[in-house]
Amino acid sequence: MTPSSVQCLAGLGPAIKQEWAELLRGEPTITPLGRPDTLVFLMDATLAQLFAGLEDKTAQQQWLKQCAPVVGPVHNYCACGLNPLLKYFTTGELAVRAAAHGKLGGEIEEVLLRFRALAQREIETLCSVCQHKGVPGCCEMAGKAHHLPPSHSTRR
Repeated sequence: MTPSSVQCLAGLGPAIKQEWAELLRGEPTITPLGRPDTLVFLMDATLAQLFAGLEDKTAQQQWLKQCAPVVGPVHNYCACGLNPLLKYFTTGELAVRAAAHGKLGGEIEEVLLRFRALAQREIETLCSVCQHKGVPGCCEMAGKAHHLPPSHSTRR
């Protein structure tokens, strides 16, 4: 991705955040950590990580060699579906796509790949300390790699 494209995307930051916040507020809250008014405080840091990752080609290439492939929607990264970052990153991807539509051409796919990679890392990190890990109904116990709706009513 060219430096001018990263700069263009960074200039869209306020529009991305506004769209993202609106989308988040339209989603139901599953857990207390998933409240939109809590999650909006993560947006600046998330976008800064995205822009930094797109600017640093060496770090991005090293990361791509070390990480598992990013495949499918972010909901595949959490077994129980209670991770509040699922809706955060799903709505974030929609906001990035909407704000950058027509402005980045084919480079939007690189942006979205990097965004999904960031989402995958953050979601899996929170899932690694999940109190529901291995609980019946959490498909991680069965080793399944796809999302199943929660079958228990406890909260994260």
